[in-house]
Parts: sequence; C-alpha cells; structure tokens
Amino acid sequence: MGAGLLGSLGDLLSIEQRDLLRSAAQLVDSIGHNVTHAKEKRVRSEKETKRRQDARDAQSKQLVARTFPLPTETHEELLETIKAALILNRARQLNTSYNPSEFNVYIRNELKTPARLHGHSVEQHRAGNVRSLRYFMISDLTSHLAYDDGSSVEERLRLLQEKVAEAVGLAALTADERETLRLWQEALVPAADRQEGQA
Repeated sequence: MGAGLLGSLGDLLSIEQRDLLRSAAQLVDSIGHNVTHAKEKRVRSEKETKRRQDARDAQSKQLVARTFPLPTETHEELLETIKAALILNRARQLNTSYNPSEFNVYIRNELKTPARLHGHSVEQHRAGNVRSLRYFMISDLTSHLAYDDGSSVEERLRLLQEKVAEAVGLAALTADERETLRLWQEALVPAADRQEGQA
C-alpha cells in the first residue's frame, strides 16, 4: 500500500474506507492551505493599512506645522496660542470634553501659581503652561486630521478650517475669552516690567 497514513492502516481498511481517508486527508490539506493563504492576506492587508495610516500621520504633521505653526517665544505668540486654543475649542475642534465655558475656565486656571515652582519664576511656569497647551493642540489637531474616515487629510483640514471660520464669524472672541486673554496678558509680563511701567 505504501508509506504514510495508509501504510499500516491500509491493510485493515476496505477500498471504500481508504478512499474516504484519502479524501479527508486532502480536505485537511486544502483547509490548511486556505488558512495559510488567509493569514498571508490578512498580514498584507494589515501592512497596507499601517502604511496608509503612517502616510496620513506624516501628511497631517506637515499640514498642521504649515497651517498652525504657533510659535511661543514672545508674549504675543503665547497669547496667540491661547487665543487659537479658545477658538478651536469653541469650534468643537479641540478638547471637546470641555464645553467652551469650561475650557475658558480651564485656561484661566492655568494662571494659578503652584505651591512649588521648582526653580522657575511664576512667568516661566505660566509660559510653560502655554507651551504645554501648544503641544497638546498640535498633537490633537494632527490626530484629528490623520483619522481615516474615508476622506483625505486635506479635506479634513478644509472642514476644520470651515468650522473655525464659522465660530469666528459668530464672534472673534467672546467677552469671557477676551477677559481670559487680558488676564494672561497681565500675567505674562514679568513683575519687573510691570513696576517699570508704573514708575
């Protein structure tokens, strides 16, 4: 009968049983081949999905860097960063777990002086808070644009810009947002500069 599964068993089985056993072995072999093929196909699909998402991530980073550079070197740039965050939240494009009033309070609370400054001045601490806000904004905007809902990254940016324009069209800044910016403007001026201005 030959080697393999049917070698020693073959003598004990009828021709019909041997044919059934051979068919079963071919079926198992075919299933194994199909499973291997399906795994390879899934791996290729996962790699393609990852490659596509990596490309979207890279494109999103470039678009955010170009569209929202948000430098934070001067007091004016720090204030522009706060203003951008307030407007983006009001347009429901940033930190949407807070409604605009709550987000405004959150931004004001960043003015509070902590119990320990760890060798920094109050002004340095506050500027650091704004730089952290900038980092969070850039990260959040990049993730928002990179999200794959079937539309292109550019289309998601265009929609985001439309929502921001809508929010600004209703009010460039609300009274509460203007007050928050005023408080931040006062807080970012070093104490020595404030005393010189009063003299």
